[in-house]
Amino acid sequence: GGTTGGSGMGGQAKTVAQAEAALEEAELTLTNAELALERATLKAPATGVLTALPFTVGQTAGADDQATVRTTDAVSVTIEVPGQAPVTVYVDQRAAGDGGSAVLGVFDLPAGHGLRVTVSNAETDGYVVADGLQLLLEDD
Repeated sequence: GGTTGGSGMGGQAKTVAQAEAALEEAELTLTNAELALERATLKAPATGVLTALPFTVGQTAGADDQATVRTTDAVSVTIEVPGQAPVTVYVDQRAAGDGGSAVLGVFDLPAGHGLRVTVSNAETDGYVVADGLQLLLEDD
């Protein structure tokens, strides 16, 4: 009888050790999963409205994929070029960096025609001041 009890305790110690090892492995798996989730979670840089997301849930985003968030402080700038659909860009000067300047885009301008740039304060909560517009010729 005494030998059986002794081997039972040894088996129990082995079972506890196995359970502790399994727990440690499960905790490591959980830590790795939490880290993977943190790296896979898309976090907005500011409060705003998601306006562009070039991928869907479950897809892997590439290095060139960019989600676009329009902040509530953003000003709408509409560029109208003859023969093209108007393009509206939202600019938040406080988030633009580079001294507050922002690139609005690249547009093909037909020779001899003008273009219209409209800056609006329709969706803002403050004043809108545009102190300049720079048009640059792009080399072919």
